Amino acid sequence: MALMTKYRPKEFDSFYGSADTVTALHNTVNRAIEDIPNTFLFHGPSGCGKTTLARIVANVYLKASGRDIIEIDSADYRGIDSVRDIRKKMHLSPISGSQSVVYILDECHQMTKDAQNALLKALEDTPKKTFFMLCTTEPEKLLKTIQTRSVSFKVDLLEDDIMEELIAEVCEEEKFTLSKKHISMLVNKAEGSPRQALNLLDKVVGLDKDEIGDIFENFTTQETRAKELAQALIYQH
Repeated sequence: MALMTKYRPKEFDSFYGSADTVTALHNTVNRAIEDIPNTFLFHGPSGCGKTTLARIVANVYLKASGRDIIEIDSADYRGIDSVRDIRKKMHLSPISGSQSVVYILDECHQMTKDAQNALLKALEDTPKKTFFMLCTTEPEKLLKTIQTRSVSFKVDLLEDDIMEELIAEVCEEEKFTLSKKHISMLVNKAEGSPRQALNLLDKVVGLDKDEIGDIFENFTTQETRAKELAQALIYQH
């Protein structure tokens, strides 16, 4: 199992970073289910834990089961027909005996304007036990009316010291020793993203020190080439 999946937080207490946001979110959802807002907006950089927080809310506080948590990648289902399908189904009762139905819309800013307008109508007519978790890296691309109908939570990238704590905990659990030098390199390359950090750590767990160095060097080379290519494409236009 990938480390990113294995160590994905399942409760607020095990979530690293964004402490103020997590506290505010906990206060918001720690109520009777009928008093919890129907629409949440999680926004922040890629890989910082937006969808993870949405899943925690859905599983722990809204008491939805796997069958009643519908995750949709809006990059693939961005048209109005997808939202119309949601609007047809959202008035149905939970199918597994859970307390609620939760729709997690990832990268929802990629929905077309027509789809966003259709989504707005769904948010205006949401049944009491149906909830929407909107996750996006670019909230400014959402209709203002969608933003104002949502309770907004900003999720930040990790500070270096918190990232080091995360890496240290995972290494301890995996019984793997990583030198201070390599931890520093990993933190630098992760750029604040716990998802990126665990993906990188997955590449080196079980390797010896020389092999770890090679992995990081290769990663650095690949990253530099990718940036150079992106810059070249920009300058061409």
